[in-house]
Amino acid sequence: MLHEAYLQHLQSYFLSSCDDRQFWRTLQICATELMILTHLNLDPARELLESLYSPVKRSPPRPPTSMLRSLLLMTHLKIPSITKWVKQTRTVPLFAILAGFERDDTPGIGTYYDFFRRLIDGPYQKPCPHRIRESQVLRGRHQRNLGAEKTAHQEQHDPSCPQSEKLANELLANADKPRSHDLSKVLEDLLIKLAIIPTIQEGLVGDPHKLIVSGDGSILATAASPRGKATCDCRAHGINKCNHERSYTTPTAKWCYDSYRKRYVFGDRYYHLVLHQNGHDLPLLTLMPGGNESDFTLFLKAFDRFLKAAREHELELDIAVFCGDGHHDSQAHYRYFEQKDVAPVIPLAEKSKQVYPISLMNRA
Repeated sequence: MLHEAYLQHLQSYFLSSCDDRQFWRTLQICATELMILTHLNLDPARELLESLYSPVKRSPPRPPTSMLRSLLLMTHLKIPSITKWVKQTRTVPLFAILAGFERDDTPGIGTYYDFFRRLIDGPYQKPCPHRIRESQVLRGRHQRNLGAEKTAHQEQHDPSCPQSEKLANELLANADKPRSHDLSKVLEDLLIKLAIIPTIQEGLVGDPHKLIVSGDGSILATAASPRGKATCDCRAHGINKCNHERSYTTPTAKWCYDSYRKRYVFGDRYYHLVLHQNGHDLPLLTLMPGGNESDFTLFLKAFDRFLKAAREHELELDIAVFCGDGHHDSQAHYRYFEQKDVAPVIPLAEKSKQVYPISLMNRA
């Protein structure tokens, strides 16, 4: 559904509901959502979203732009699950209309999850018995040993050559290569087409050739159980703790330490790149590869992916300054910034303060 057709869809329904007091009371509550959706043109994403579907249409699918609009509306209304959202769209006609559907013809639960799978798998490819789709890998339960995963990660650490150094060298050597085709690329392209490019076109970005960008990492807690399900019968033999694998519904979540709240969270760490303009934060990229990865490496990957995405979309943007906290204080980062002609504004970490005397820092 084109944006013009969507606006006509809203107008037709509003005119036919002039005498419905309940409708207008609900609309007053959702005035913010109405303003957002009427100004959010999803037409630039049509080509990307339609590429997720087979070109041979046996039956007309739900308009992918309407599916995306429905999920955006669900998120803004803070509905916590697809099941609850489907119930809401079928009991509150306004929600169905705002999403772009008819009040008596809304998608079911399976349709939303099918849309998720299409986003995960990327552009449509003919089914092949030799290729396992990413959505199939993520579904179901996963046999994992969190202790063994932690030990393997620690064994990979080489004090003589930090991981950030290896990654910086690798990214600089492969700077001209395109991004990998995965879910991250689909979401990044949607953000660029629907948010970043329109923001630039509206003149809301100051000097696009002297951008000041900031970044930071955080943790997204998972709804999956951190205990998992036993795959052995040790408890039946009186053994309460064992080293056998357990079954989890998440393939990547780990115990991550949240330094801000000073507690451990079972989930995945992610990284944000943000442009601050006139009191508002414009997200440039969010990267969440899964697991508990350090900001040292997450930052390099996120920054590299944004530069590649900007080049692929021919965005006339140049980052002049990067602002980060003390977790970004790394020689690998400074060398990477030097190669990209970016000025870093990063406070020294405690270890760096011990290496560089205070008098030397003041002189700098």
